Amino acid sequence: MKRYTAIILTGLLLGAAAPAATGQAPSTPAQYAQTIAPFVDDQTFAVARLDVSRVDIEAIFQKLWGFLPDPSDSDAALPEDVTVALQTAQLLVAQWQQVFVQAGGRDIYGVYSMNDVPYFFVAVPLSAQANVPMIKSWLATVAKACDIGPFGQERIGDVLVAGRKETVERVRSLTAANRPELSAAFAGAGDAAIEVLLIPTRDQRRVIEEMLPSLPLGPQPLPSSTLTRGISWASLGIKSPPALAIHAAIQSEDAASAEALQGVIGAALGLARTHPELRKVFANLDRMIDMLTPVQRADRIVLDLESKEIDVLLGELFRPLLFEVRRENQLAQCMNRLRSIGSAILAYQEGHQGQSPPDLKTALKEADINEAVLVCPASGDAVGQVSYVYRGLDLKAGCPVELILAYDRPGNHPNMVHVLFVDGHVERTPKDLMQTYIEKDNEIRRRNQLPEKPLGQ
Repeated sequence: MKRYTAIILTGLLLGAAAPAATGQAPSTPAQYAQTIAPFVDDQTFAVARLDVSRVDIEAIFQKLWGFLPDPSDSDAALPEDVTVALQTAQLLVAQWQQVFVQAGGRDIYGVYSMNDVPYFFVAVPLSAQANVPMIKSWLATVAKACDIGPFGQERIGDVLVAGRKETVERVRSLTAANRPELSAAFAGAGDAAIEVLLIPTRDQRRVIEEMLPSLPLGPQPLPSSTLTRGISWASLGIKSPPALAIHAAIQSEDAASAEALQGVIGAALGLARTHPELRKVFANLDRMIDMLTPVQRADRIVLDLESKEIDVLLGELFRPLLFEVRRENQLAQCMNRLRSIGSAILAYQEGHQGQSPPDLKTALKEADINEAVLVCPASGDAVGQVSYVYRGLDLKAGCPVELILAYDRPGNHPNMVHVLFVDGHVERTPKDLMQTYIEKDNEIRRRNQLPEKPLGQ
């Protein structure tokens, strides 16, 4: 179901811009609320709206690619399969968007009810010009691609409802509840292409207070009523690039409740600011938290982020990903370089009556392999230096294949060591287990009348 959410409510965010749909579609918060109100019951806790026609997917992907590694940087480039998957997703979602808009569709609502958890259903308003069979086919195609089943859909008035079959059957006989906060929450989202509303009922808030009386924030636990009374409703509006912007609002029962909630948010952000792991991951954590700190305006708490601020936040969020991609690429390259070293040593032995080369540079020179192979990409060494410990000087062709030929010099990688064996295969092991490898290697050496060598030789 997570895939369903990602593609329906976020995935459509990632395709090429399409022309706006024709027809008299609702265009005010009150009309949005009126459209979805018949499908909102007393157990509904969230509603989302996506205006497919207002999403510029090309601009979104352009921004996304801008945060991803440069393909020309071999140390940081994404794996080829990931790049291909992203390119395929862009083309696929662009096609979905184009078909949906050409069929006369514009808005897609997602409705989340406690009756359906962990699932939800979508509602597509149908204009007079809508090609209903085409939209039905589109929904079925998306559901199949997302492995949603058993899938069902039904037209109820001028709205097409789709989701799991049992959910659609429930919605058919649903009794709508009076939820006047819907209109205010839609207005609070700021008329954006993507709008997400949190609309907990009084009963749902009461259950939270009973099940979670206090919140473990700071030295003194805070009563959960601070949260439940502080959130009458909340809304999030996201405007599509190129003019990317985010507006969030939380409506409280009164100014005092808003002030108390602002205190809870401040306490949570304060804990995040001092969290040691977060400080390790995010170099500019203080700046990020400052940007994410909302302000209180009477009985409401709001947060506004413009495009430049969002770019800064996305850059910080992508930084750990880029670091991990670079690290994984460097580890993979290091293993490949050790394999090349193993091939060079084998070739040298074949040409020198089974004798191993005096050093690794000699092995690569005779094999006509670039000397850069001797540099681990994570080591910081320059070409001409050797990043690996050569342990095979006294080994001859035909010796036990379990013996170690070479391995990472200490410090190449923070926590890992690559080990090259006589048979040419390379293993990756945690650094604290390397001594065990050496002890096992020395045991084999003793059995074969070879001198033992300590770690580092």
